[in-house]
Amino acid sequence: MFCINNINFWYFIGTLYLLLLTYKDIKNKMLVDDRHNYMMNGLTLSLVFILKRKILYILLVLIIIILVGYIWKRFKALGDADIHSLGWIFYGYSVINLQYLITFSIIFIIILILYNILKLFILKTKKPTPFYIVILLSFAINNIILGLYV
Repeated sequence: MFCINNINFWYFIGTLYLLLLTYKDIKNKMLVDDRHNYMMNGLTLSLVFILKRKILYILLVLIIIILVGYIWKRFKALGDADIHSLGWIFYGYSVINLQYLITFSIIFIIILILYNILKLFILKTKKPTPFYIVILLSFAINNIILGLYV
């Protein structure tokens, strides 16, 4: 039965927002208004109040996410909006269940590899291409595999 409880809202609204951001990424030729991530940042932060995690754990997760985001930004691996989306996804899964983050990371790496094979060897392009589809697919597949859309 379809039911949105205290945590499920994050999976559903996150998927809807990633669909919107993927659409904008493709439509606007990779120009995504990063303000769309602000709502999801707030929604993800609200998980802390629902799940009651220890403050030290929350701070440690935030520091790690900031450091990883800095590294991605420093090496220009991803755009700002991509980094912020991955930030709220990593934070949300870390707060809900660390195993969900590990599964998401594995799926993300697999889809990233497939994306790069498609881009470099099949499409034969080194130009930047829309990336939000990788984030959306990773998020949705992770939630489906873990049975989180219930």
